[in-house]
Amino acid sequence: AGVMPVGLDTAVIPASLGSKREVRDFLGLDPDARYLVFVGRLDEYKRPMDLVPVLAALPDEWRAVIIGKGALEQTLYDALKARRLAGRCVCIPQLPNTTVQAYYHACDVFVNFNDTEIFGMSLLEAMYAGCPPVARHAPGPDLIIEKGVSGYFADTPKEFAAAIQKAAADPACGHAAQKRINEHFLWTNSAETALAMMD
Repeated sequence: AGVMPVGLDTAVIPASLGSKREVRDFLGLDPDARYLVFVGRLDEYKRPMDLVPVLAALPDEWRAVIIGKGALEQTLYDALKARRLAGRCVCIPQLPNTTVQAYYHACDVFVNFNDTEIFGMSLLEAMYAGCPPVARHAPGPDLIIEKGVSGYFADTPKEFAAAIQKAAADPACGHAAQKRINEHFLWTNSAETALAMMD
């Protein structure tokens, strides 16, 4: 028996998007701000409400890009307004996958709050773009992320804020995240694992 992870389909990912500054200019993002990105359903199991205390714990230079929709959409937006954080957020209900890829390239850190994440395709996509992750321990992130090398783990808002700043300040983390996906989580890697298991 062995583990054959789901692979990332790079054929549907744009080959070149330009520099981070060029991508931010295209997307209309502040070139001098720091950005974390959340991509996923705004439903209870994804724990999107955790964005509120995490963003509040970060310095004012930090912004959040929130891509997704769901049952907690209005609740999240209301909570951000109540904490006077709405001005630090870009909220996008839905985007084509190619445009989502641009946000991975434009942002500094990807966050995953789901503590039952089975795998996480958005995690793979972010890391492939060189956007280092900060996640809760769960089956998917535990398999994919090398702690302190290609990403970080956190639980409380204070831990997330500290890990997010640490990941953003370490260019090697983004490079390691990209390397991790290229070497272990593409469909070619999965096919090689399958063939080896059948020998």
